[in-house]
Amino acid sequence: MKFSTAAITAALFALASAQNSTGSGGNSTQYSAGLLQALQAANLTTLASLAQSNAATLLPLLQNGNHTVFAPSNEAFAALPENVTSNQALVANTLLYHVYSGNLMSNGSGHQILRSALNDSMYVQLPGNQSQVGVFMTNGNSSSNGNNSSMSMMPQQVTWIGATQNVTSTMATQYQNLNVYVVPQVLSIPMNLTATAQAAGLTNLVGALQQYAPQAVPALASARGVTIFAPVNAAFQAAMSAIGQLNQTQIADVLLNHVLNGTVAYSTQLGSAGNLTTAGGAPISFMTNSTGAFVMTGNATAQIIRADIPISNGVVHLIGSVLANAESNPQAAASAASSASKAGASQTGMQTGAVTATGSSPSGSSKPSSGAGSLDITKSLTLGGALAAVGALVFA
Repeated sequence: MKFSTAAITAALFALASAQNSTGSGGNSTQYSAGLLQALQAANLTTLASLAQSNAATLLPLLQNGNHTVFAPSNEAFAALPENVTSNQALVANTLLYHVYSGNLMSNGSGHQILRSALNDSMYVQLPGNQSQVGVFMTNGNSSSNGNNSSMSMMPQQVTWIGATQNVTSTMATQYQNLNVYVVPQVLSIPMNLTATAQAAGLTNLVGALQQYAPQAVPALASARGVTIFAPVNAAFQAAMSAIGQLNQTQIADVLLNHVLNGTVAYSTQLGSAGNLTTAGGAPISFMTNSTGAFVMTGNATAQIIRADIPISNGVVHLIGSVLANAESNPQAAASAASSASKAGASQTGMQTGAVTATGSSPSGSSKPSSGAGSLDITKSLTLGGALAAVGALVFA
């Protein structure tokens, strides 16, 4: 399908306007000409054509600071359906989701998380108007670029990890401050919680929430910042006998203890996050050993079997068993949510660099989204304040 001229023009204008220029950026004419040459040399003629006709608006975003850019091939652009290419807002924001601040590491052994240029509130509802993230893994091989010491070790192959599919780059190239990866598909903007749960086949989780904590579902969907430890279907089936001995109130508490209030905690931040507090008010902590990464609350422990599924307002981590902790402390839940809300209000929307325990954490503090630590929990993994009253809402 072909992009409509109006949609493309508006999309690229939005792409360029999404961030403010922060540096001199050198000679704009030379930069633009060289960038077009690099795109054409990589056979990215569709992208090169769009960049050439909108160079003046693209430069403020791309020319300043180091960026990682995922460039869909000509065939990837052509495969987009007309209902996407004719949607001006969706085209613009999809392009923004292909531009990331900072560089990926070639020696990373787990997930690496970068902030994209996408932070339109129609698609992203993270604390402090933060931009959406992308989750990546690299193959460890790298090439040297003698022209820019801060970009000297570029991973030669990168895999973007989505909710239901992965996209692996087919070619890598560099141009001055840009690491460019050609991808055979257009990367999908993370969906909301309900759509992600359905796409990932988390039918038992959705069913349990709808049956036992129905008012928590819209609260979770509308929260500005949420982390959910989601048991896979097999985990619910294995826990049916134990769950069957609880009353409805206790089951609701168990479900709420799988959620962090107003807090977005990616795997790169969980390593030494310490004790956080769930939407049910129970303490929750994390550990890693030679067998994997684990989340613990009360006497319950579950292994994290897949981390970092971004959703529009947070992140989902899949776990292998139900955290059967029926502890309830509404006051502790409200206090944790209030603290997360205050931390979110102090965060900046557009950030640079990777989201790590010691680097560009969501709040710039030592806690994910309001926490963090120094231990990279992703090495052991396989592949806000709206929740302050969730506990009370469930029983209202």
